[in-house]
Amino acid sequence: MKSFIVSLLLIATVLPAMASTNPAEDVDHFIRSEISYPTFALRNQEEGFVMVNFCVDTLGNITVKLVNSDNPVLSDYVVKKMETLKVPCTSDECHDYSIRIEFRLK
Repeated sequence: MKSFIVSLLLIATVLPAMASTNPAEDVDHFIRSEISYPTFALRNQEEGFVMVNFCVDTLGNITVKLVNSDNPVLSDYVVKKMETLKVPCTSDECHDYSIRIEFRLK
């Protein structure tokens, strides 16, 4: 019986830790799921990368801090899109993140 109780306690403490994810990965995944290759860029065969440093506040609002890109058209698209997104957020403080988005024709 003691080993059963110990096993239950172990499961109760280990499973939640295993289930928790990295907030940076969650934000990265969310943004990548929301930003697709823009139609105008596909039509014009635009390629490039956009590196964005940004902050997510406690309400999930994104504030872009710094952008580096080899394509100003794609850079503008990504910044405008990111500033309209609402990141699912459970934190009680602002966090800084970086993401690099590649736009490459196949």
